[in-house]
Amino acid sequence: MAAYRAWRPAAVHAALLAALILAPLTIWFGRANRYIVFLYEHMGAAPFDPATTGRYWMASLVASGGAAVVYAAYCWLRGRCAAHGGAAWAPPAWECVWLIGALPVGGGVVAITMGLGAPTLPLPLALACAAAALAGLAGAAAPGALAARDPAGLAWLAADGAALVAPLLLLRAVAPEMRLLLGDALALAAAGLSLLAALGWAAIMTLLRRWRGRAMPSAASLYAGGLIQAYLLLPLAHYLLSDPGGPYYVTSADNFFPASPLLQAAILLMVWGMAQGVTRGRAGPLRG
Repeated sequence: MAAYRAWRPAAVHAALLAALILAPLTIWFGRANRYIVFLYEHMGAAPFDPATTGRYWMASLVASGGAAVVYAAYCWLRGRCAAHGGAAWAPPAWECVWLIGALPVGGGVVAITMGLGAPTLPLPLALACAAAALAGLAGAAAPGALAARDPAGLAWLAADGAALVAPLLLLRAVAPEMRLLLGDALALAAAGLSLLAALGWAAIMTLLRRWRGRAMPSAASLYAGGLIQAYLLLPLAHYLLSDPGGPYYVTSADNFFPASPLLQAAILLMVWGMAQGVTRGRAGPLRG
């Protein structure tokens, strides 16, 4: 019974996040005009061309970005209401929420993409959409606790994590397709400048944190902040700004990810190393 009481709140939060992720996907795949949402026939793109298939799994990240914003706002509101009454409130641990929500979110995405609209997606592509949604579920759940107990800390972490957004998005400029588009010199300059911009912004945030007496975030928190902004919030922003007032369309994966999974893995590892380096370089009593 005690275990049930401990997991019941996590199940409620998992259900909320699952609904926030699955609802827009149900609309986009089942009811919306796919010629608008996924830009069928844009520059001659067919429903299963590489550019279009990337939009399918990017839709999971866009939906997760929306879920992250709504869930953080919900946790912030619950936390402020509790504090106003002299109490403290925090959501369940994000790991528990993810574990409970993984099956309904993953299974729901597969069911939606393979069962709604036309054309329906083949299993491998449906699984790619589900994998993106599961990653997005983790990103949407993670900021909840900080939003509830320390919203100012969440804002500081977002500002800090912004340092990693440039390399996460621009290191892909070294990919062959980007070098062909931009030229070797411009592509390499973009990748190099993204690293310099990241280090410069990290240095500014270090000074600001020391000035304001704010504890330094861990490398994992810094890294997560960069990933959420680069791969959830920016695709959401692209969707909302794609055509202000509507109709809206889902961005191509090419705008955020290289074509090579190996290069993407290398980018993630390199940026993780940067987060580690920044954290270790922030020596002093405020480091946390």
